[in-house]
Amino acid sequence: MTLSVFLLNTAFAQRTFYGTVEYTYEITGPEAAMMAMMMPQKMVIQYGKSGMSTSMEGGMMSGMLGRMVVNSKTNETFSIKDSEKAVYMMDNGEVEKAQKAVDGQVDKPEKLSETADILGYTCQKYRVLTKTPQGNLEQFIWATDELAVPDMAMPDNPAMGALNLGVDGMPLKVEIALPGTSSKMIMLASSIDATEPDENLFVRPESYKVKKFSDLMPAGMGF
Repeated sequence: MTLSVFLLNTAFAQRTFYGTVEYTYEITGPEAAMMAMMMPQKMVIQYGKSGMSTSMEGGMMSGMLGRMVVNSKTNETFSIKDSEKAVYMMDNGEVEKAQKAVDGQVDKPEKLSETADILGYTCQKYRVLTKTPQGNLEQFIWATDELAVPDMAMPDNPAMGALNLGVDGMPLKVEIALPGTSSKMIMLASSIDATEPDENLFVRPESYKVKKFSDLMPAGMGF
């Protein structure tokens, strides 16, 4: 399966959020133990006025991807791997191609009647279907219209998965039935910090060696 399993979107007049959101992961079902080795235990997303940084903690995926960065000022998307002192750059053409592919695979979100309180925010529940080679990927998303992620060009970031799926506001919980398995993945916001991050977080280190992003991803995984 691809890594297009998550989303973030903005809408009308919500308060634009600059700060840090932490999410925890949980895998349920008979394949949970095996899949937990690959999946991270936590994802940290930091939003600033000039970019977005996404990092994983735990699991094989965190070591594979490094820290993913979108810089809206330079229109660059890249992964920083401090252990290698390397930056893996995405080609803009590949980014656009990936986003167009995602746009054609995602059905219009279905707004459900259920809501939930998460970290003090009222979240509306949505159902979204995404077409994948393994079949339809069903997602349930709880999003709050009290917050909006910064309005920036955000591609189909492999650390994030499919973006801009059309729900209203910032997702604080995502539940995914993993195609080809009997398992589910649940991603839940565990903390929200409105402290604006240092803008240097979104700048690629000049001393690091620049490599192609395709060299980072194992053959067949794609983004």
